[in-house]
Amino acid sequence: MTDHENKSGEASASKHPRWRGQSSQGTVWGWRDLSDPTGEPRSWGRKLAFFLLGLVTLVGCLVFLLLRTPQASPFCAISITRYASPIPPNRFAQEDLDRFRKAFADRDIRFESPSVEGLEKAEFLRTLQNWLSRVEPGGPDRGWLIGRDRGTVMIYVSGHGVVDGTGQPCLLLRGRDALDASQWLPIRELLSLVTNEPRLRNATKLLLLDANRIRENWRLGVLQNAFADSIVPVVEEAQIADPNLFVMNSTSGAEPGLALPELGASLFGLAVAE
Repeated sequence: MTDHENKSGEASASKHPRWRGQSSQGTVWGWRDLSDPTGEPRSWGRKLAFFLLGLVTLVGCLVFLLLRTPQASPFCAISITRYASPIPPNRFAQEDLDRFRKAFADRDIRFESPSVEGLEKAEFLRTLQNWLSRVEPGGPDRGWLIGRDRGTVMIYVSGHGVVDGTGQPCLLLRGRDALDASQWLPIRELLSLVTNEPRLRNATKLLLLDANRIRENWRLGVLQNAFADSIVPVVEEAQIADPNLFVMNSTSGAEPGLALPELGASLFGLAVAE
């Protein structure tokens, strides 16, 4: 082979190098071509990682909101608005209900007012029992998915409270014979009904009593109404069995529950609405 042919072959080889020799000098034809000139993974890998991180964060936030978003607190208002003579009327009881309905409309409170007009003791208790058996507690401790056995339940009761012949505080009902003491509702039975509901065992139960409108009434044989004082030991007894029970009475001692004609409300009802 001549020198000219050798030089031509070398030139040809330099112009068209074989892939084996190029692997260490020129363009890489294998998997290394998926890298950028700096040798780092392409940007789409980083974008995918950021996308997955954002997706996981979003899902985590959504789950947290579902777990912790508070539910509206239920408020059950039971009011005996009319009594037959000689029992005096329960002044502004209906107006208080209307005020509650308007005041709670734009708050996180679910307002309900079961009708108990004309009901005797057994029917009254059955009506309240039906509400307790289906109510869902609410408040900051009750989320969509957690705390289903916790939360808060509020019950407001407005009616005339008196003390029977044995010294037990009772609620006068508007039955066929409202003066028949056997038809009065002992507060002990009311508290027992509230605390014995299995679904609400761990829920906070707040009972609001507006039952001190009668200070004295000789026609009813009430010389001085001791209702406010007599409920204290009854409530303390119920709280031993259920520490999640709280009771707020509208007055203490011999104080009467005041009505405010100029505002069309009872003092206690106005305070509850506010």
